[in-house]
This record gives sequence, structure tokens and C-alpha cells, in this order.
Amino acid sequence: MILLGQFVTYAVVACRGGLARPVEGSQRWVIHTSLVIFAAAYVVSACMKLDNSDMKWIQRIPSLALELQKSNWSEYYDTLTPVPESLNRVVTLMTDHPSLARFVFGGGLFIELLAFLALFGRRWAFFTGMAIIVMHLSISQLMQLDFGYHMAAAMLFLVNLPGIGRTFSREMPA
Repeated sequence: MILLGQFVTYAVVACRGGLARPVEGSQRWVIHTSLVIFAAAYVVSACMKLDNSDMKWIQRIPSLALELQKSNWSEYYDTLTPVPESLNRVVTLMTDHPSLARFVFGGGLFIELLAFLALFGRRWAFFTGMAIIVMHLSISQLMQLDFGYHMAAAMLFLVNLPGIGRTFSREMPA
């Protein structure tokens, strides 16, 4: 989606003045478009979780343990790769301590709902990006899922490692 947004933004730039003569600030416009698409994807994801569950997603989190177990055993039957013991411990933990599961997964929902904060400036984007990366690392460890591309996009567009010095310099507005 981000690449599509960038393509459309550059197409608009080309229509306005051509790529040979870039429109002033076109690169910033493309980066802003990328940020908007990235943040919107997370906010929409959280809103859909809430809408599809009749606003009871957090209450239904303990049932995710069953879904997690079913998907992992399904993968086992497809590939004959043993289900990691850590996943069995996570499923047991989720069923034995549903409030803890609600707290952990609810925190992820909260991060997704607040992803739009990344649009309020570079510092907001940095902290939002770090929260998203920590969320994905946690989910990766708990559920044995791969979010490498999501974390790379957060690192690139939100955390902005090459520009981290400017992000926290005193001259830059928050």
C-alpha cells in the first residue's frame, strides 16, 4: 500500500510539473503520504477488530488461545513441523490467566488505535514506531509469527534511524 501511495503521489507530481523539474517539497509529500498510509493501516486494523467483534474484542481475547492452537496444529499437519513448546506455554498461559492475556493483547490494540499519533511530528512518529516495533516483536515471540516487513517499514518511516539526530535536536519543533 505504501508503494502504491508513493506511486500515486509521484504521478500527481509528474502531472503538475514533471519529474524532470520536481515540484518543491515533493519528497516530503511522498514521505508524508507514506506515514499517512502506514498509520491508517494500523488504525483501520484496530477499528475492524472492534467492529467485527461488536466492540467486545478485548473480552474475547481468551478465545484467541484456541485460534492460536488450531492454526499451529493446522500448520503441523501441513508441514509436519512440530509445534514449538513455547506456543503450548503461551496457550496455557492465555487460558489460565485471561486477564493477563487481555492486558497484553489489549495493549497491542491500544497501540494500533493510536498509530495516528505518528502524524503529529517526527518525535511522535519515533515513539509510535518504537511502540509498534515492540508490539510486533512481542507478538512474534508469543505466536511464532513473522512481522519483519512491518517492523522494517516502521523503522524506515517512523523511527527514521538516519534522521534520528534531527528528530531530537532542539531546533526541530515537536
